[in-house]
Amino acid sequence: LLANDDPDSPLSGRIDPDRIGAAGQSLGGMTTFGLAFNTCCGDRRIDAAVPMAGELLPFPGGDYDPMIGPPLLIIHGDADDTVPYSSAIEAYHLLLPPKLLLTHVGGGHVAPYVGSRNAPAVAATIDASIAFFDLFLKHERGARERLLAIGERPDVALQYDLGR
Repeated sequence: LLANDDPDSPLSGRIDPDRIGAAGQSLGGMTTFGLAFNTCCGDRRIDAAVPMAGELLPFPGGDYDPMIGPPLLIIHGDADDTVPYSSAIEAYHLLLPPKLLLTHVGGGHVAPYVGSRNAPAVAATIDASIAFFDLFLKHERGARERLLAIGERPDVALQYDLGR
């Protein structure tokens, strides 16, 4: 995407190579963890990571190193029957701040990430991701407050440690 020089592409000129965020859900969440924190295949250009319903899956030839990763927002449902919620807890405790864990209370593997933008869980996922990227990629005034306010919504819980 960074090498895209097609002026007709909708992405042309829209990616700032100095402010890269990575996000993904399920296998994409596992890939996001790997790209951000694994010694084998990490990409140091990533400045903020949002793995959703993912886990710290082993990557051949590498280990997870909390010292190399960017700011992190983990999003996971505590009723996920595909990737256990305990995976999110494990990652949150292993990785260093700044880090946040947004829990969808009663959320499964798919429902908090797809569907109507008006669905409360989907709205919380989108709003948290945008505020997180605004905070850590754009350093936007008010983004921290918007992000933390999402923890006040019904059916979500937010843990965070923004130190570092």
